[in-house]
Amino acid sequence: MSADTALHSKAFNFMSYLQGGVDPRTGQYTFSINLRETQANDLQGPSLPLTLFFNPLNVNDSGYGRGWNLQLSQYDTASRIVSVHSGESFAVTGPVDGQPGMGMSEKKVDSFHLETFGADSFRLAHRSGLVEILELQRGTTLAMPTKVYSEKGHGITLAYTLVGGKPRLASIRDQSREIFSLERESFNVPERPEVKEVIRLVLNPNASDSSRVEYQLELDQNQLVTSVRLPTANDAEKKVYPYWRLHYTQIDGYHCIDKVRTPLGARETVSYSAPDKGHVIPNSSATLPRVLRHEIDPRSGQPKTERLCGGP
Repeated sequence: MSADTALHSKAFNFMSYLQGGVDPRTGQYTFSINLRETQANDLQGPSLPLTLFFNPLNVNDSGYGRGWNLQLSQYDTASRIVSVHSGESFAVTGPVDGQPGMGMSEKKVDSFHLETFGADSFRLAHRSGLVEILELQRGTTLAMPTKVYSEKGHGITLAYTLVGGKPRLASIRDQSREIFSLERESFNVPERPEVKEVIRLVLNPNASDSSRVEYQLELDQNQLVTSVRLPTANDAEKKVYPYWRLHYTQIDGYHCIDKVRTPLGARETVSYSAPDKGHVIPNSSATLPRVLRHEIDPRSGQPKTERLCGGP
């Protein structure tokens, strides 16, 4: 795609941070937003990656929109499943030879260790030197990171609010200031009646210079994220709406993204299996939708690309 556009905006610096595609393992179209990493303690760290991820098989709204979740490390004390922010998930199975702490028989690469750390707390140590302290959140079975330390000992503190009985990240602070905030609020603008709520994710929320970066997610009446507004430099840029647009179709009870439009005008179209013709769930009559065709139209005179993902 040509870098020469009629619109100049800081938003285009963030284009590569939004990615969608078909997972060949599951046949699902997923979408992710990689927020800029937090820069804490005057660049001394720790640097915590923040990624919003959409999975159509997630039917809940845990505070980020239906099907969306922020990929933070967590340990579910009920299911004994540990998930790390890199996307890995393992079941805690008990002692395993060669694994310190809480053993996971399926974990073949020694990328992290999990161990108890006092009452209702756990210590998650990564091979990179990053250490996360997970604390059980009141009224839930989830232990979430509340303290994160770099290998040099510098730390950040994470705070949560409960949404639908699930903890949702509210803020991150380093040793001197707030470096991230998340707010969800009602939206009532007559010119845009389809938008019911807005989620604001802000890096360096109290800064007055370009280090303040704000992402906005717009939700419809079904709590579905229908647009993502990229960071802009000023009010003039906001008027041109540098949005990613998302459209959904409902198949077998799941909301699946079937159309995507980028701020530069490129379009993606995703076609799915017919109802009751998707992946069969073992020991059940239910089915899961699967992608049959994924078409990308870059526009600007460039050819379309089409990927066939499965049979009818």
